[in-house]
Amino acid sequence: MHYYPAPPPSPKPGQNKKAEIKKLLEKADKNKDGCYTKDELKNAFNTLGSKIPSWRTQFALWKLDSDGDGQISGDEINKLIDYIFDRFHNAHGNLK
Repeated sequence: MHYYPAPPPSPKPGQNKKAEIKKLLEKADKNKDGCYTKDELKNAFNTLGSKIPSWRTQFALWKLDSDGDGQISGDEINKLIDYIFDRFHNAHGNLK
């Protein structure tokens, strides 16, 4: 009798897309400080194909910048990834 190792668990739904979003954000982080300024966010939303990237940027900062420093950083980044996933992937079925 042969025993084979169990296959690796399947990724959770959306996990691969969230990894794509994280990579896109890392590319948008021009100064590589791990924080996302207004301009960096706007570029990311442009890359995603937002029709209104300035509004998306302002809304994301208003909603997610919990410490009020004018950028997305630290724990706020995971919330940003979820926000982008919900707005772009769930609404359009893909990430552009």
